[in-house]
Amino acid sequence: MLSGRARILGPALAVALVAATLGGATTAQEPSTGPVSLADARSDHTATLLLDERVLLAGGVDEGVALDSIEVVDPATASVEMLASLLSARSGHTATLLPDGRILVAGGRADGAALGSAELFDPTTGASEDVGPMRWARAGHSTALLNDGRVLLVGGTAKGKPVARAELFDPAKGTFKPAAKSKGVHRAATASMLPNGQVLVAGAATRKKAPSAELYDPVKDKWSAVKKATGITGHVAAELRDGRVLLTGGSARKSQLFGLV
Repeated sequence: MLSGRARILGPALAVALVAATLGGATTAQEPSTGPVSLADARSDHTATLLLDERVLLAGGVDEGVALDSIEVVDPATASVEMLASLLSARSGHTATLLPDGRILVAGGRADGAALGSAELFDPTTGASEDVGPMRWARAGHSTALLNDGRVLLVGGTAKGKPVARAELFDPAKGTFKPAAKSKGVHRAATASMLPNGQVLVAGAATRKKAPSAELYDPVKDKWSAVKKATGITGHVAAELRDGRVLLTGGSARKSQLFGLV
């Protein structure tokens, strides 16, 4: 039975295949048609699974220029639809799906500088609303949708340095506020939701003797160190169906499985 204590369960002996599964399917599905041609070539963009199982692609960069375009891919018909543009061109941002179907597009970079702007995009109307500003400009960060509907933003860089503080977005107010100060400053961090409502933040810490992974409790606004976590950066995190989190790739040769005990 799960409890509030946590530990790293040890090295994973196999590499997980991380893939997006639509509609909760557990078996591979036959593709409807051939490859989908996007309207805009892009990299460093976001891909967000919508409530209707389409995928929204936002922003990114093409030939060094940040994009503000948005397109939606429908896997059922292998079709692409262009939507209205973002309020600000950006790459290296995050796009977090909220419970009401809107998407929080936050941070990123444009013209070589990290952005502190954010917007709420509604895929049903194609309209985007300016919110914020963020408390700290950041790009290359991670987000986690909390059980109460707020969004935790953590990590990232600005002006070539890691962003030390995490922040919380409240969609009811459209505002950001600082989260409690973490024990470590995590580079290229991942943020994974756990069954108990806490968030696992993993990424090599820049402070001496600081933990490489921490748990954030949004109810108490408190951080706690994860023991025996191996320093890792540039990795990916997969939330497994049994509530554990697989950290794999990046600077560490061995994968790590994290679970509550």
